Amino acid sequence: MILVPLWYALQSYPVPAFCKYICPAGTFEGAIGLLSNPANRDKFSMLGILFTRKFVIMLIIALACVFIYRAFCRFLCPLGAIYGLFAKIAVVGVKVEAPKCTSCGRCTAQCPMDIRRVGDHECIHCGRCIDVCPTGAISLKAGRIPLRGPQTDAPSEQQRRGRRIRLVAWAVALAVLVGALWYFNRPEPATPAPETPVTTAPVEDDTPVGYEVGMRAPDFSVPVYGADGSVFTLSEHRGKPVIVNFWATWCTPCCGELPYFDEIYRTYGNDTAVVAIHSDLVTDDVEAYLANYDYQLPFALDETGSVIQSFGGSTMLPQTIVIDANGIIVYNAVGSVTYEVLENLLSQAEESAKS
Repeated sequence: MILVPLWYALQSYPVPAFCKYICPAGTFEGAIGLLSNPANRDKFSMLGILFTRKFVIMLIIALACVFIYRAFCRFLCPLGAIYGLFAKIAVVGVKVEAPKCTSCGRCTAQCPMDIRRVGDHECIHCGRCIDVCPTGAISLKAGRIPLRGPQTDAPSEQQRRGRRIRLVAWAVALAVLVGALWYFNRPEPATPAPETPVTTAPVEDDTPVGYEVGMRAPDFSVPVYGADGSVFTLSEHRGKPVIVNFWATWCTPCCGELPYFDEIYRTYGNDTAVVAIHSDLVTDDVEAYLANYDYQLPFALDETGSVIQSFGGSTMLPQTIVIDANGIIVYNAVGSVTYEVLENLLSQAEESAKS
């Protein structure tokens, strides 16, 4: 589990391999939650082999957890392996007083983690062993300060002190949590719309500039791959429909629909401008990737992410925008498209320009 992320981390474009290819947390917490919302029913077309693979891994791990205690944490998660290296020097944890220990084995027999000895690299310091120790040799300490010890009829001064410390610790932790929730969810002051690199398009009427259908598309300029100094500028294509596709090499649905945009470009390239703009998150050599295909449409790079933001986008890809000859947006949506859909959108753009 550590070798996989290390291998990808040493590549030219590092990738969080464990999170991307193995860990089911994102699949369960993100994808399943989004797909269960009826408003996202059109996103199913974006699912690819990566989601299918991680969904299967999630089911296997869920089944394993039914029969094996904390199966994912114990056998797959690399964080557990890394944290285990610091178990012996942990400031807060379960400690054993060697003179009191009789090596009876009750602590390890009670442990759900199947540890060999209390406090080793497999120990999660849950404290279950404290109450089963017949000699009271095990306690939970923060340094030399006891936080929890064996139960007695009359709590000692140290135990009462430990309880007070625990209460203070919980109060501080709760205050930090509440503060963090407030900080990251507080209303943010309104910020101006992101500036696009170039804004040279002439304003012909009072149609507002924005990213919604019916608004005038914000102008932009992006560098084109494979052409020294070449730049794609939206305003230079005024007078004909424009199709803008935001994609990335790490987005499986994006790569799957690129042939449709290329076919549109080959068929309607004389009368229609088409450009595929890569996300500012670059994890692969884009030009090396494109060299494997015979695409003719121009590919560009959104260097700062400002272009996709100006069209209301984020990191959710693919996103396609269709603009009519007058610069008015007729389509702007996230999700996969087909050649037939693109042809239909071009027809809508032509009708929009006439109205």
